[in-house]
Amino acid sequence: MQPPSNHSNDSTNETSRIRRSRFGRIIEAAGALVVGMNTQGQITLFNKRCEEVTGYSEKEVFGKTIFPLLIPEDERAGVLERFQRLLKGKLPTYSPQFHWITKTGEKRLMQWNNTFVTDEMGKVEEIFGIGIEITEWKKVQQALKESETQYQNLFDSVPVGLYRTTPEGQILEINPALVAMLGYEDKEELIKRNASEFYVDATARKRWKALIEHEEIVRGFEVQFRRRDGQTIWVELNARAIRNEKGEVHCYEGNLEDITKRKEAEIALLAAHHRSEFLLDLMAHDLNNINQGIMLALELIENDEQLPPHLRESVRDTLAQVERSADLIANVKRFQSLEIEPRLLGSRDLAPPFHAAVRAVERAFPNKQLFLTTNIEDGKYQISGDGFITELFFNLLHTSMKMDPNEFVKVEVQANTAKNGVFLEIQIMDQGPGVPNSEKKHIFSRYKENLEGERGSGVGLTLVQRIIQRYGGQIWVQDRVEGDYTQGANFVFLLPRGED
Repeated sequence: MQPPSNHSNDSTNETSRIRRSRFGRIIEAAGALVVGMNTQGQITLFNKRCEEVTGYSEKEVFGKTIFPLLIPEDERAGVLERFQRLLKGKLPTYSPQFHWITKTGEKRLMQWNNTFVTDEMGKVEEIFGIGIEITEWKKVQQALKESETQYQNLFDSVPVGLYRTTPEGQILEINPALVAMLGYEDKEELIKRNASEFYVDATARKRWKALIEHEEIVRGFEVQFRRRDGQTIWVELNARAIRNEKGEVHCYEGNLEDITKRKEAEIALLAAHHRSEFLLDLMAHDLNNINQGIMLALELIENDEQLPPHLRESVRDTLAQVERSADLIANVKRFQSLEIEPRLLGSRDLAPPFHAAVRAVERAFPNKQLFLTTNIEDGKYQISGDGFITELFFNLLHTSMKMDPNEFVKVEVQANTAKNGVFLEIQIMDQGPGVPNSEKKHIFSRYKENLEGERGSGVGLTLVQRIIQRYGGQIWVQDRVEGDYTQGANFVFLLPRGED
């Protein structure tokens, strides 16, 4: 099929000029390309946007046939066929895409919508194309497609289980590693299940969901899963909440690792703990007896009126070191009991163990006075815990007392039900030296004091974290006065609520 000839159609061109004059402002204001052609394919209209994209002026293209001028050779046949259909008054049911060649020879991709003007007899007189340039959009689309392919390849090849689920538990995406971990034949079989079905303990799913809704991110959540064949495995969940533009949780995504072998090793270690328990008890008992004897002798020496002043200070320092030794032995025993005793949680009134911890801390610091403000009262708050609750509060309050250099130590303890209703949020706010940002992430995992005088966690705060993990909660530290750690620390932790 031959393209239309280059003979000009004077009447059509004159009509186009009149129309151009009448609607010129609208045509030029349009952000789209607007091109007009007569029935011979000669350009009768070429707006400013067309000039910007092609580099041609309207004067250069006016009256010239569009096909050899702007359409690449390998696309002319298809474009010409569509042009012939338009001449017959048949508008396309889609928006065609084809390239234009710029004045410099560069190809630019366009997407078009067409219309035509007919005479009184219904014969097409002039064709108009309204288009947008989509060259860069097409490149972005291709890059996005390639990126998605790379992401999917990475998602499928990672040896750790990856997943994405809705808050209701519908599985949106899983990778082959997770399919294999849970013992399924293929992704399609597994994706039909609800995430809640894999939990051996149904309440564990509720605790995990409550944590992620409250904190947005949950790390190191250990739980038992049931495989397709009924076998039970231990897994570690790490996840974060993904929100939509309205701020609503759209889905959860994260990774899941099989830690069964590690748990089996822990069980073996637990057996070793039982075997060594007798020796540890014997050693602790004997060392405590030795310490008591040393402390009694030192106290007698300290109270001797004939003791020279320069030696009295040395005796006090030595006595303090022996007391630290006794505390260390006590904490080791606490760690041992925490690891060995079964996790039997029950609903408990928070007030009795809390106030018992307060009294114990006051006895531990006879030369300081604790000024405590709290809303914890008998019967007001119930938590799910065990006999370690007093130990938890004792270590946190002990840290605040120890780190505050003042004789009068102010501490505020506030408890409130978390927004999700599953946890009780407790804040312990002191006015000591605070915790620098560099220390906040590690304060619960260090075993010795900082030699430069900054707040150290010692064994006490590590024990606190282990107790809270035992309950299925979380703990972190922040500034009492936001942005100024020197105004004191705020220990915030979540404990699962008990039955009221």
